[in-house]
Amino acid sequence: MPVQHTNRKGRTYFLHEGRTPKGSPKYYFSQNRDGNLVEQVPDGFEIYEKPDSAQPFLRRQQTSRVTAAEREFVLMACREITGSRAVIVDLERDSIIVYFAERNEGNIDKLLSVLGVSRAVLDRPEISGVLDGHYEKLLRFNLVNEQRRLYSVDRWCFRGAIDNWFPISGPGPLDQQVRAYARHLGKESFFDLM
Repeated sequence: MPVQHTNRKGRTYFLHEGRTPKGSPKYYFSQNRDGNLVEQVPDGFEIYEKPDSAQPFLRRQQTSRVTAAEREFVLMACREITGSRAVIVDLERDSIIVYFAERNEGNIDKLLSVLGVSRAVLDRPEISGVLDGHYEKLLRFNLVNEQRRLYSVDRWCFRGAIDNWFPISGPGPLDQQVRAYARHLGKESFFDLM
């Protein structure tokens, strides 16, 4: 059976193998079932879904000093603090990246009409805010002291040509950092963080 991945938007992709000009294997996901489908993920690789676009990729397995419990804590705390399920967390090396999507009611209505379902389906927590919306990276928690589990905090700076991370807090316990900064997600106060 070919390797397939269903992303958060419900689209199914199949893993294909191609060749580079030098003859080395290259892998890519496509919604097309035709072609040279792969039966298993190659050793040393993993399926990765981009948080902002939900596009799957095959990448080399990543390692991080961030624990699964810390990643899960950030996800659950951000969802609780914002009151929204439209939060995704991702790892980049030893940093936890928080993506957030503001709900667009117009797009939600369009999606529901295409699916032929009522707005009542949005009351289901596994659906509400997760499918719809444009996810943007907003916060980054960087592990800076592995023994004491201290994290610094950056926010994404939206300044055109210089889009990049901007430091907003020095080292501190992860729970305190999340509670101090997650409350700004989706609010104008986010842009005042310096």
